[in-house]
Amino acid sequence: MKLPYIKTGLIIFGMAVFGSNALAVEWDQLEPGAQEMLQPFRQHWDNIPEPKQNKLLQRAEHWKTLPPEKRVRVQKKLQHFLSLPPAERQRLHKKKEWFKNLPPERRRELREKWKKMTPEERRRFRQRHR
Repeated sequence: MKLPYIKTGLIIFGMAVFGSNALAVEWDQLEPGAQEMLQPFRQHWDNIPEPKQNKLLQRAEHWKTLPPEKRVRVQKKLQHFLSLPPAERQRLHKKKEWFKNLPPERRRELREKWKKMTPEERRRFRQRHR
């Protein structure tokens, strides 16, 4: 009988119509702790691609391991980032991607240079590179 071929065809059709999210994790399948941490994404969870969902879940797991003082710093940075206008967030995201795509040695050099800068030098740097 052709039933296995029909099932395979329906799966392929579903993935084509609904995208790879057809196999994504459903919100109700998440552990309560993960749901609590990912609450800001709840409304759009079903529209988030599966790889992005998995990355968010990994970050939620990592969050559990952070010391409280680190969590506070991360939360403050996130709140500041979310308070920025969308164009500024996009600009920062592009800079982050640029930095991420640098060779590891170059990233290391730039981090070391940043660490050696005084607060005033960092402030001037930020102003020049807006």
